Amino acid sequence: GGVSPVWAQIHADVMNRPIRRVENPIRANARGAALLAGVALGAIDVSDLGAKVKVVEVHTPNPANRKEYDRLYKAFRSMYKQNRSIHRKLNAH
Repeated sequence: GGVSPVWAQIHADVMNRPIRRVENPIRANARGAALLAGVALGAIDVSDLGAKVKVVEVHTPNPANRKEYDRLYKAFRSMYKQNRSIHRKLNAH
């Protein structure tokens, strides 16, 4: 996910907020946890966190894409509701 600019743009459009892709996103969660631990231990000042994470690209929401995703989600919700009873029957033991 974090490596793909396409996936980042989809997230930006669906969530309607900017998505910042970081340099070398592999194990970004572990690095983030380590940085937070550093803050909790007093080894890193919270104001220094921005300098420790390099943002390589910012994906801003595209209103046209957002409108299309909203339309598709509405159709999905409608189909989901219509098929709910079928899913219950298929999953019955």
